[in-house]
Amino acid sequence: MKYFEIKKYLDGELLQIQDPVIEEQEVAIYIDSILYITLMCLQENLKELAVGFLFSEGIISSFSDISCISVEENSIYVILKKGREILKCEERIKTTGYASTGIARSFYTNMSLSPIKSIRMIGVDDIKDITNRFSSHSRLFIDTGAVHSCQLIFEDNSYIFYDDVGRHNAVDKVTGRVLIEQLSAKDSILITSGRISSEMLMKTVKLGAPILISTSAPTDLAITLARETDITLIGFSRSNRFNVYSSDYRIEKTSSRDNNLC
Repeated sequence: MKYFEIKKYLDGELLQIQDPVIEEQEVAIYIDSILYITLMCLQENLKELAVGFLFSEGIISSFSDISCISVEENSIYVILKKGREILKCEERIKTTGYASTGIARSFYTNMSLSPIKSIRMIGVDDIKDITNRFSSHSRLFIDTGAVHSCQLIFEDNSYIFYDDVGRHNAVDKVTGRVLIEQLSAKDSILITSGRISSEMLMKTVKLGAPILISTSAPTDLAITLARETDITLIGFSRSNRFNVYSSDYRIEKTSSRDNNLC
């Protein structure tokens, strides 16, 4: 964080205060020594960010496709194993989800989405508990209000949690951690503070999580894709209410487990 001297209007008074502001940085990802993309992000957990991003882009299918990865200040250098190729520049386009000065591959190119197979159930009370606890996890959000968060909750109640200035980046960090540690997202729950666009839905499908919860809204295409891939999509999850847009058979009226979810 950085601190800026600002004027704050509060209860009829104009106060001069030191305001904590999130620090946004450019981070370049190089693949085989060639600049692939420059992301605007929170400069932490960059290895996880790069691995998750490359997986979401379809450049790798597992962490084992990477021969070497190193982080040096604002640059991430990735060497792919022989046989892995990236698309030519003319086949890549900017995506709406990334604030970048580089180029990102279209999520729709050569993308094959298979339905999620999971019998994971979740109770109404669980959804409310997950949302309420999720909102209090991020110290950075409490201090600045300027980050998105993403949490993956496994079936055994353990979880992964990351912040970033971009909602896509936060999801990619979670995905990267799963790949690096060779974890399984089957029967897990993904919750995010960001709007659910089609790209966010596709990331969830690729990750393999059957339940996606957001404190914000989905787009029409995200709902369509969720129904096609049997993702239980829950939006506007806030305090005592939420909307279910697809695969509501996974939702039970009572808690799905005795212990509280994170």
